[in-house]
Amino acid sequence: FLVSRMREHFSETHDARASVLQGFTASARVVTAAALIMFSVF
Repeated sequence: FLVSRMREHFSETHDARASVLQGFTASARVVTAAALIMFSVF
């Protein structure tokens, strides 16, 4: 999921640093929510 966001951005801009930042920014909420759910379940 995270890597696909980075790849999409990289294919548009060809800027690796910006692609990594954009990938983390776009996926941060989803990853944080999943971590909170896993933490509360276990």
